Amino acid sequence: PSDVTEFDDPVNPSLFDDLVKVTGAKSVSWPLQLECCGAPLMGVNDTLSMDLAEKKLADCKDAGADYICVGCPYCQMQFDRVQNMMLSEREMTQEQEIPSIVYPQLLGLAMGIPEQSLGLKMNTLNITTLESYIKTETEIDSE
Repeated sequence: PSDVTEFDDPVNPSLFDDLVKVTGAKSVSWPLQLECCGAPLMGVNDTLSMDLAEKKLADCKDAGADYICVGCPYCQMQFDRVQNMMLSEREMTQEQEIPSIVYPQLLGLAMGIPEQSLGLKMNTLNITTLESYIKTETEIDSE
């Protein structure tokens, strides 16, 4: 319970956004940011799972985000791999694609950890331009 831990505001949390900003990346607020990605429904109701992911991704893209950074590995798999399914099974285009990355990968890039050590090749969508959005550890230290 948040009233005991006093960790973050449960209605309007900001800690994850602050962590993203530490890397030098910009965090974009968007209406469905706190909604479920649909991953728990995969294998139970694939259509609903994809519907939830598609709606959330479209909302994120509409808010101006170029990437989606998540703290949950299941969300990352949902956004990353399911988009490939949506490209082939739905009317999604590559222009609507929004690559996803899990936070430890983003932080690792900002710290200068090599991509192969972060497992970035396991991400199925193209994240090659992500480095232009973050600052390296050296750039952060010089500020």
